[in-house]
Amino acid sequence: MSHSFALVDDAVRSVNTMDDYFNVGMDICTDIGLEFMENAKPEDDTSSCIHKFKDVMIKLVNMNNEVQALKTAVEEVKARDPESNETLAEVLEARLAVLKSNFADAQYHEKVKEFQEKMSKAMKQESSSKSGLGEMEIEVSQGTLTFKCPYTGKVMECPMRNKHCGHSYERDGILQYIKQRQKKAKCPVVGCANEKPIVQEDLVENRELKRYIERKIKSQ
Repeated sequence: MSHSFALVDDAVRSVNTMDDYFNVGMDICTDIGLEFMENAKPEDDTSSCIHKFKDVMIKLVNMNNEVQALKTAVEEVKARDPESNETLAEVLEARLAVLKSNFADAQYHEKVKEFQEKMSKAMKQESSSKSGLGEMEIEVSQGTLTFKCPYTGKVMECPMRNKHCGHSYERDGILQYIKQRQKKAKCPVVGCANEKPIVQEDLVENRELKRYIERKIKSQ
């Protein structure tokens, strides 16, 4: 007996759109976790909250695994021998059981590992901030922490790090500097050994320094 899978195919196409939702959901969870860490108060139980965020991440991974297993099982059911004595439901159930038994531990999913790494780094930064010691990569001038742009002389609000020498500058100021000096736009930090002209493609947002500056300003 032959079977028409038109309705099944329509359902699978709808399910395919869920892949992006799971990935976006995990990215949002990580962003909210970082936002929480940035604004956490001393009395907040950050460790407990991070565990809750991680639980949400794991649930999203498991849900995604279930969806992927269902899609795979459906395709295999469609390809089954039409002369088989097994019903479609029996084949689907059996295949799903096999696929689920081979699920990898959600703890090792790349998104969960990335979340754990970012939260661990944020917690270390929070701890070092409370003790007055900065462990993140921030600008150091003669042993003193400096939050001022070496070009504008003002406290940086959106620091951009030079990938070649590691120095950071205020975004608007350094872009104006590049526009004015073009190929002569060398790192404005006195004594910098980097001789390469600064180009916009070599600048990346220094989020660690930005967060550190914001925390220091709030604590004043």
